[in-house]
Amino acid sequence: MEKIKVFYRLIKPYINKYTITLTVFIIFMFCGKHSIIERVKLHKSVTQLEKEKSQYEKDIIKARKELHQLNTMKDNLERMSREKHLMRKKNEEVFIINEDALLIE
Repeated sequence: MEKIKVFYRLIKPYINKYTITLTVFIIFMFCGKHSIIERVKLHKSVTQLEKEKSQYEKDIIKARKELHQLNTMKDNLERMSREKHLMRKKNEEVFIINEDALLIE
């Protein structure tokens, strides 16, 4: 009991409505569902998702350009199907050269 009285005497000059309000505010800001820490985590995830969104938008634009080329220029249809999908004609051999493996060696 004596320790509690000593502790109370030490903190009594600092106990007023401002310190209590500040203490409650600090507890509220760092604990709970809407804390500063949670807001920082959410902000990081939002920025990452926005980067992914912009990358997907670029991919969509690229795919639309390729589709437009395939629909308008029929000469490119055969070339694109051979390059991208590795299609070939009957009685034709196709050799695939991996450029990355050549650069390493």
